[in-house]
Amino acid sequence: MAAPVLTATSATTATLSGDLTVHSVAGVIDAGEAAIRAAGGEWTLDLSGVDRFSSAGVALLLNWMRFCLSQKVSLRLDNIPADMQAIIDVCDLESVFAPLTGK
Repeated sequence: MAAPVLTATSATTATLSGDLTVHSVAGVIDAGEAAIRAAGGEWTLDLSGVDRFSSAGVALLLNWMRFCLSQKVSLRLDNIPADMQAIIDVCDLESVFAPLTGK
């Protein structure tokens, strides 16, 4: 299992990689919140490096979405893995995530 890693690629963008499971997501919550605070008015998160995930990965994204709202930061999600999108669909969260993905 690869621990998740959040890597800033610029002041307003980051890439998330590794496994997002119930046992690993807590390790990147604070890093995400710090990146959101530093981003200014907008933050883009690229999920192309995410390998394994569970509903805990979706919960992590929801947590960061709420944090972005509290910080008045616009969030964009790029490259959501198809299987993660399936979890979003099954949980009836399409309307929550669609504005963030441009779909």
